Amino acid sequence: PAKGELTSGYGPRWGRLHPGIDIADESAETQVVAAASGTVIRSYYSATYGNCVLITHKIGDRTFTTLYAHLEKSTVTTGQSVKKGELLGYMGNTGDSRGKHLHFEVHEGQWNYEKSNSVDPLLYVKK
Repeated sequence: PAKGELTSGYGPRWGRLHPGIDIADESAETQVVAAASGTVIRSYYSATYGNCVLITHKIGDRTFTTLYAHLEKSTVTTGQSVKKGELLGYMGNTGDSRGKHLHFEVHEGQWNYEKSNSVDPLLYVKK
């Protein structure tokens, strides 16, 4: 979903689950794009995720949700249809963030607060 260096993987971090991966890139205006075609189910600002986009995807008979967090700014709105590779926004340092990066999550099914449907995004995307 973005160019850059993988700076943190999926799994335990700081005593709890890190439910996604972090990708960092210091270039100006690093683009963040949709990992697959789908519908933006939420584009909003969160105290923890900062500027954040969630997309639901129907792939075959399965539903996935992807989450893109800490964006400098989002270029999509809730309800919008997006194609794979379409611009969602720009990598940033918003919310509870320790430097410019993209936090990216993949959920098999719907996203939930407990993140119980989260899986390692590297199962689905290339490094």
